[in-house]
Amino acid sequence: MKACASVLRDLFLSSCIAAAIAGITACAVSDPESAESSGGSGSGDGDSGEAGDDSGASDGADSGVDGSDGSDGSGDGGGGGDGGIGFGGGVFDLDESAGDWAIYEEGNPEGVIENVTTPSLDGLALRCGITGGDPYSNIHCYTNLEAVPEATDFELGLSFWVDETTCNNEGSPSVVQALEFTMDQWKDEVRYEWALQWQNAGEGAPQWRYWDPHQTDQWVALDPPLEQCLASEAWHDLVLVGAIVDGSVYFSGFSLDGEIQALGLAIAAEDDPGAADKLAIAVQVDGNSAQTPYSVYLDGVRFEWSWIED
Repeated sequence: MKACASVLRDLFLSSCIAAAIAGITACAVSDPESAESSGGSGSGDGDSGEAGDDSGASDGADSGVDGSDGSDGSGDGGGGGDGGIGFGGGVFDLDESAGDWAIYEEGNPEGVIENVTTPSLDGLALRCGITGGDPYSNIHCYTNLEAVPEATDFELGLSFWVDETTCNNEGSPSVVQALEFTMDQWKDEVRYEWALQWQNAGEGAPQWRYWDPHQTDQWVALDPPLEQCLASEAWHDLVLVGAIVDGSVYFSGFSLDGEIQALGLAIAAEDDPGAADKLAIAVQVDGNSAQTPYSVYLDGVRFEWSWIED
């Protein structure tokens, strides 16, 4: 077992931290060695104005890879406290098996998902890339995981590298329109979706936005705005943390390269009739007006969850 505090980051209200506040002393997750991998997000803004469609993040996770051969990495639980016991699990190095991933297409793109050795941090990374197609088409790379319906707190962690681009068309047209990072829980035909977008072109860009499927403009800028021009051809470390709180999708916060951004946003979950229980994570690359080829590379991809039982 490893300490829960090392899994759910810093200032975020994870189940482990909430348990500690409530006087619950035990929280445990599985070791990385014991968990095996198994196995979209919508519109980006255009070079000038809006482009693409605004379908929900991780739409592709409804089909394709079902994760039936994988392990949910469930932890063994922990010792008692007066209020309950913390449990958890996770899957690690999800980037190392491209065969566990699939592509959902938005518009009419051409794309690729494959393992590569360069660039990488540990000798093997996952490439999710646009290779052509119609303007403003998107490639949504996702992997479905076995259901863990009791899980209420989630953390997606990964390192990513993106090909050379300008920010918001300064100096030359930006190759990257947007990058999107998503984690999902489906339970009892309800979808809980935490999606974060780095919008690189369009009004307000470059900036970070979150997904609210109930809004007319479903990608919503942070308030106050968080504007950021990311260095391309360099590794960045991203951690996204969220929870199910009173039936809502709660965005706890995220960190990029060690800089923490607390969010504290509660969004209503979505009914999804007929959907099977499952977990999923995804990354999406959005194309520009020329559908210029580019890729994002992922390394050290992990997805962890936890819950409290009385």
